[in-house]
Amino acid sequence: MPVMIIPNPTLGVNVLNFPSPQAVSGTVSVSNFPPTQITSATVQGLSNQLQRISDLLESSIVESRVISLAIAQLNDGSNIDPEELRSDIDLAMP
Repeated sequence: MPVMIIPNPTLGVNVLNFPSPQAVSGTVSVSNFPPTQITSATVQGLSNQLQRISDLLESSIVESRVISLAIAQLNDGSNIDPEELRSDIDLAMP
């Protein structure tokens, strides 16, 4: 299958000094594929990263609810303790 080499000015190629499009033939080989089997250490690392992401998302949700409750309670004049709200385990649940 012929391959066309076409200059692309959006990628920073100087088209003034670039040769005109031309057909190229030959064989292409690909090597150094990533391993097809995932090691248990890789799985554990991914699991740890997913857990960290999950923890960050949960704390973001809790903080968002704390802020929302604080804003809502400003209107009725009651005092709230944000730290008490952050430690409320049920606050993270929808």
